[in-house]
Amino acid sequence: MFWVAVALTTSLAPIPWARIWSLSFLVAAVLLPVIEEVCFRGLIQGEFIQCSWGRRAIHGVTLANCATSVLFMAGHWLTHPPLWALSVIVPSIIFGLVRDRLQSTYPAIALHCFYNSGYFLFAGGGRIISG
Repeated sequence: MFWVAVALTTSLAPIPWARIWSLSFLVAAVLLPVIEEVCFRGLIQGEFIQCSWGRRAIHGVTLANCATSVLFMAGHWLTHPPLWALSVIVPSIIFGLVRDRLQSTYPAIALHCFYNSGYFLFAGGGRIISG
């Protein structure tokens, strides 16, 4: 559904194949998702889920996941336009669901890398993948 939404709401501008192997693409598609998932899903959500309030769930989504996703969005708010920052809340909750269900950060890391790679491959990610 995400890729359909991207296709309907953005002008697709796939990056050239030569840029796929660039350092900027690898950082945006692999390194940043690994760092974000280790920090947010591994450390923060891992600590929140240990608290009794963090294990409570609303429609299958733990409060630990919700709180972590709000912090994830706030982190993006500092470096991205507001609409972009708000748009990360849904993927963040999905990454958190994967982390909660599988009780591991690794699948969330893989999903986040896949998500970012697809976004930058198809939508271009202009200002991030410009070098």
